Amino acid sequence: MILRGDTLEIGYCSSTPTRDAAVYTAKRIAEMIATKLLPGGEMIKIKGPMPSFIATILTYKLAPFYEAIACFDFKTKKYIVAVARERSLYSVGDIIE
Repeated sequence: MILRGDTLEIGYCSSTPTRDAAVYTAKRIAEMIATKLLPGGEMIKIKGPMPSFIATILTYKLAPFYEAIACFDFKTKKYIVAVARERSLYSVGDIIE
Protein backbone atom coordinates (compact mmCIF):
# COMPACT_ATOMS: atom_id res chain seq x y z
CA MET A 1 0.00 0.00 0.00
CA ILE A 2 1.29 3.38 -1.03
CA LEU A 3 -0.29 6.79 -0.59
CA ARG A 4 0.23 9.02 -3.63
CA GLY A 5 -1.37 12.37 -2.99
CA ASP A 6 -4.95 11.60 -1.99
CA THR A 7 -4.91 8.12 -3.54
CA LEU A 8 -4.15 4.92 -1.64
CA GLU A 9 -2.80 2.44 -4.18
CA ILE A 10 -3.29 -1.20 -3.31
CA GLY A 11 -1.12 -4.00 -4.65
CA TYR A 12 -2.91 -7.21 -3.78
CA CYS A 13 -1.20 -10.55 -4.42
CA SER A 14 -3.81 -13.24 -5.02
CA SER A 15 -1.39 -15.99 -4.01
CA THR A 16 -1.20 -14.64 -0.45
CA PRO A 17 -3.32 -16.69 1.95
CA THR A 18 -6.57 -14.91 2.81
CA ARG A 19 -5.91 -14.66 6.54
CA ASP A 20 -2.39 -13.29 5.98
CA ALA A 21 -3.69 -10.67 3.55
CA ALA A 22 -6.40 -9.59 6.00
CA VAL A 23 -3.98 -9.32 8.94
CA TYR A 24 -1.39 -7.47 6.84
CA THR A 25 -3.97 -4.98 5.56
CA ALA A 26 -5.30 -4.18 9.04
CA LYS A 27 -1.79 -3.81 10.50
CA ARG A 28 -0.47 -1.72 7.60
CA ILE A 29 -3.39 0.71 7.70
CA ALA A 30 -3.03 1.04 11.49
CA GLU A 31 0.69 1.81 11.05
CA MET A 32 -0.01 4.37 8.34
CA ILE A 33 -2.58 6.10 10.54
CA ALA A 34 -0.36 6.02 13.66
CA THR A 35 2.61 7.51 11.79
CA LYS A 36 0.41 10.14 10.07
CA LEU A 37 1.11 8.72 6.61
CA LEU A 38 -2.68 8.77 6.33
CA PRO A 39 -3.50 12.19 7.78
CA GLY A 40 -7.26 12.09 7.36
CA GLY A 41 -9.27 14.87 5.78
CA GLU A 42 -11.85 15.53 3.12
CA MET A 43 -11.39 12.49 0.86
CA ILE A 44 -9.27 9.47 0.17
CA LYS A 45 -9.36 7.58 -3.09
CA ILE A 46 -8.57 3.88 -3.26
CA LYS A 47 -7.19 2.30 -6.40
CA GLY A 48 -6.21 -1.26 -7.18
CA PRO A 49 -7.82 -4.63 -7.64
CA MET A 50 -8.65 -6.34 -4.36
CA PRO A 51 -11.10 -8.83 -2.89
CA SER A 52 -14.11 -7.56 -0.98
CA PHE A 53 -12.66 -8.48 2.41
CA ILE A 54 -9.69 -6.14 1.80
CA ALA A 55 -12.04 -3.35 0.69
CA THR A 56 -14.12 -3.89 3.83
CA ILE A 57 -11.08 -3.67 6.11
CA LEU A 58 -9.93 -0.48 4.37
CA THR A 59 -13.37 1.11 4.66
CA TYR A 60 -13.71 0.22 8.33
CA LYS A 61 -10.25 1.55 9.21
CA LEU A 62 -10.35 4.72 7.06
CA ALA A 63 -13.94 5.92 7.55
CA PRO A 64 -13.30 7.59 10.93
CA PHE A 65 -10.52 9.72 9.42
CA TYR A 66 -12.01 10.85 6.10
CA GLU A 67 -15.20 12.68 5.15
CA ALA A 68 -15.53 10.54 2.01
CA ILE A 69 -13.99 7.43 0.46
CA ALA A 70 -13.99 6.94 -3.30
CA CYS A 71 -13.00 3.75 -5.11
CA PHE A 72 -11.60 3.46 -8.62
CA ASP A 73 -13.93 1.90 -11.18
CA PHE A 74 -11.85 0.14 -13.80
CA LYS A 75 -14.74 0.15 -16.31
CA THR A 76 -15.24 3.91 -16.39
CA LYS A 77 -11.70 4.86 -15.33
CA LYS A 78 -13.18 7.21 -12.72
CA TYR A 79 -13.64 7.18 -8.96
CA ILE A 80 -17.04 6.69 -7.36
CA VAL A 81 -17.81 7.81 -3.84
CA ALA A 82 -18.66 4.71 -1.81
CA VAL A 83 -18.75 6.25 1.68
CA ALA A 84 -19.63 9.82 2.65
CA ARG A 85 -20.43 11.42 5.94
CA GLU A 86 -23.71 13.28 6.20
CA ARG A 87 -22.09 16.74 6.05
CA SER A 88 -19.42 15.88 3.51
CA LEU A 89 -18.97 17.84 0.29
CA TYR A 90 -19.58 14.51 -1.46
CA SER A 91 -22.47 12.06 -1.60
CA VAL A 92 -22.47 8.32 -2.17
CA GLY A 93 -22.53 7.75 -5.93
CA ASP A 94 -20.74 10.97 -6.89
CA ILE A 95 -18.30 10.44 -9.75
CA ILE A 96 -14.85 11.96 -9.35
CA GLU A 97 -12.81 12.54 -12.50
